Amino acid sequence: MGDRVVYLFTPMTKPTDNLPNRIRIVRKERGKTLEQLGEAIGVSKQMMGMIERGDRPLTLVRQRAIARELQCDVADLLLASDNPYALKDDERALLDSYRALDAVGRRTVSNLADNMVEWGTPPAEDDAQKTA
Repeated sequence: MGDRVVYLFTPMTKPTDNLPNRIRIVRKERGKTLEQLGEAIGVSKQMMGMIERGDRPLTLVRQRAIARELQCDVADLLLASDNPYALKDDERALLDSYRALDAVGRRTVSNLADNMVEWGTPPAEDDAQKTA
């Protein structure tokens, strides 16, 4: 018979880097299993796996439920290519730091930002305007 490989399960057809969303990444960062996340949003472990792989639609209702359970923004579940307004890691860190401030700290940062805008330099002239 020779060397024949027999799978007891179907191998994953889509590698992690080709997944249609970031649910698996965020879920693992939060230390949740497929079963825990599925149970929390009212679907089976198998259905949750199919949602992660893109074999089942990721409806807005499911996006919200998953984001709520994983304590993240819905935008965090989307790939950057699907969300051009997604925050970069350093922007998110800055925002998280700002959110951690008390009311006085937030007001201070806001005032500082307002003053920086007032003192900022005007945008450089366009080359086309210089030659005109």
